[in-house]
Amino acid sequence: MSCVYVLNASSLSQARAALTPLYKDTLSPASRSKAVFPEELNSMLATSQEYTSYLWERLRGSGPLPRLAPPLEARVLAHCLPVVSEDLIQSVTSLISMPSSPAGDDATTLNGILEVALGSIVNKAVAEIARLDHVYRDLAANALSRIFWSFLSTESGQKLIREWLLLSLPSLLRREPKNLALWASTVCLLSSAPDGVLRAALSLCCCPAGRSMIASDKHIKETGIPCLTQSQLLAVTAWSLTEEGSSLFGSSSEEQSKFVKIFLSRSMELEVPVEENSGDLAALLKCLFPSR
Repeated sequence: MSCVYVLNASSLSQARAALTPLYKDTLSPASRSKAVFPEELNSMLATSQEYTSYLWERLRGSGPLPRLAPPLEARVLAHCLPVVSEDLIQSVTSLISMPSSPAGDDATTLNGILEVALGSIVNKAVAEIARLDHVYRDLAANALSRIFWSFLSTESGQKLIREWLLLSLPSLLRREPKNLALWASTVCLLSSAPDGVLRAALSLCCCPAGRSMIASDKHIKETGIPCLTQSQLLAVTAWSLTEEGSSLFGSSSEEQSKFVKIFLSRSMELEVPVEENSGDLAALLKCLFPSR
């Protein structure tokens, strides 16, 4: 959690003073042989999550001193949040995996605490990008993508992402207004994709130049000009995640079926294409690489 201590330090000397004892304890033989118990881990996670929650709130201009963060500060926060979250995950995981950590019931409790902590990191990030009043939603979405990517690098992280999709996607698809539900759901699904091409499509959601390539359903109805819409991009992403080549669901056909059912249950209300050939990446690739 070194990043948290640095970000909350008012000066470089204060940051160094905070970090020195932290790493001195972490690297000492005594600390390596010290067992970690559930109550200690709970306390540490509560403090760390409070810091990260404040950083998310500061990014959107909320918190104890509500004011809009300047663009430069917002970029710094957006770059730091994934690092802080990954630092927190790695620190807790390493503590639990120590040879001297408790076994039996205490070990089960520790693992349960870790799962809750990881879930809260994901939920906080998703909740922030799904806010209608977020000024720096693009920066928050990029931070979310980097956090998801750190989870996708491990099997346990992929399992967490799959569980999140099945539990939280329904409420995300019900967000109001409809455009927010489409955008936030698309960002989350693209961030969940292990496939590099799909993840590259995040630029269509998270930067002005990319969004200019996405037409609204209303615009297409009025002009009759065929373009890639936000609902089509959502459909492309959802169906691509269920293809055989996708490593997110792997051989778990039950989880994949649940995901498809959840998506289809809301697709009609959101006017999202439900044909399975919507998963064809041709339109997406043409949009991303028009010269190819």
